[in-house]
Amino acid sequence: MSKEKTYTVASLGCRTNQYEGQAFRAQLDALGYRPASPGEEADVCIVNTCTVTEGADADSRHRIRRLARENPNAKLLVTGCLAERQPDLIAGIEGVDAVIPNAEKEQLLARLYPEEELPEFKIDQFDGHTRAFVKVQDGCNSFCTYCIIPYVRGRSRSRSRTDILREIEGLIASGYKEIVLTGINIGDYDGGGDDTLAGLVRAVDKLPGLERLRISSIDPDEVDADLLDAVVHGVHTCKSMHIVLQAGSNVVLKRMNRKYTRQL
Repeated sequence: MSKEKTYTVASLGCRTNQYEGQAFRAQLDALGYRPASPGEEADVCIVNTCTVTEGADADSRHRIRRLARENPNAKLLVTGCLAERQPDLIAGIEGVDAVIPNAEKEQLLARLYPEEELPEFKIDQFDGHTRAFVKVQDGCNSFCTYCIIPYVRGRSRSRSRTDILREIEGLIASGYKEIVLTGINIGDYDGGGDDTLAGLVRAVDKLPGLERLRISSIDPDEVDADLLDAVVHGVHTCKSMHIVLQAGSNVVLKRMNRKYTRQL
C-alpha cells in the first residue's frame, strides 16, 4: 500500500497571505494530500513569505531553512513577497526547489501537477479559526515613500462581486458565521462599474446565515460616507473599523506620501 502523501503550508504576515495559505491547503486536500502531523516529514512544503519589515524577512528565511531541515526529502516551494523581492537569495537557500513570483502564485500547484484537475484558488474553510478571512482585493497603487508593497504585490486589482459572494456562501454553508473582508489595500476595492466596497459590504450583509461581517484594516481617506452608511446600517456588520492612522503630523504624512492630512 502506497504511503499517503502529506503537506505543510506556512504563511507569514498579513491576512491576505493567510487566505492564500488556506487556498493552497484546499487544493492539496483536493489532490488527496493531508496535513503532515507534528514531527512527520511532509512530501510537499509551501512557504508564503512576507517582506513588510526586516523582521518579516528574517522570519521568512528562518521558516524556509527550518522546513528544509525538517523535511529533507520534500519538494520545497517558496512564494510571497520576500520571494518576489529577493528571488535569487531565496533560490540559494539549501533545499529550495522552486521560487514562484506572486503573479504566478495561484497557478503554483497547477504547474506542479499539470495532469490533475485542481479546484479554483479559493477556500471553503479556515483551519483553526472560527471566522474566515476572504480576500477581495490584491496589490496597491499608493506608493507610500517607505513601503515596498506595490513593488512586490503589483498594482491594485479586485475580484468580482459574484466570485466573492459565491465563496462566502460556501463558507457559511461550512458553518462559518463571521466573515472578514480583507485585501492588501481593501479601500481600493473596485469590482467594476459601480461596484464599490460599500456595495460589496451591503451584498455580503444580505447573505442568509451570516451573523457577523467585518472589514480589515483600511486607510482613513478611503472611508467615505457611503462605506460608513453600509457599516452603520448593516444588519450583520460589526460597528467598528480598524482605521490606519500613520502619523499625527501633516509634515510627516506628506513625507510619507500618505494621501490625507491629520484633519482628513
